[in-house]
Amino acid sequence: MLCERCKKNTASVHVTHINNGEKVEHYLCEQCAKETESIHFNTPISFQDFLTGLLDMPLMGKSPSKGATDKTALLQCPSCKMTYDEFSKIGRFGCSECYTAFKSRLMPIIKNIHGINEHIGKLPSSAADELKFKRELEQLKKELKEAIRLEEFERAAQLRDRIRSMEQGGENEKMV
Repeated sequence: MLCERCKKNTASVHVTHINNGEKVEHYLCEQCAKETESIHFNTPISFQDFLTGLLDMPLMGKSPSKGATDKTALLQCPSCKMTYDEFSKIGRFGCSECYTAFKSRLMPIIKNIHGINEHIGKLPSSAADELKFKRELEQLKKELKEAIRLEEFERAAQLRDRIRSMEQGGENEKMV
């Protein structure tokens, strides 16, 4: 692909601007990109700048209502007295209590970035199957103990047989 500006060199820089929800893309060669005032190659981006940019983004394409903005401005950490506005400007918390104080505002941002706001862990697929097997076996053993305690001996016998089958590498079938 050729540079959009000079139409001579190969485009090696892809620039995306999002203004008011409208996405505009440009493909430039390195020389034209360096001449463009809006692109800064040697300016390092700090984590605080990155986080501040995320905090200013509207969530899920929605702009906050006036009432929500006012409530956000009033959020303050009871421990260090940092306000949410101060946090959004400097991009870091004043103390560990800020996480709790600003939770209502942070959770939607985290969900917007990650798609979920709970840690569900990450395992290699080979380890996931083994872990699932071990958890199922542990659950069956707990159920067996409970069935014995409740004197449900027929159910206990079914659970015992299922556990034996799993431990001997038998078929991994579900019990009804």
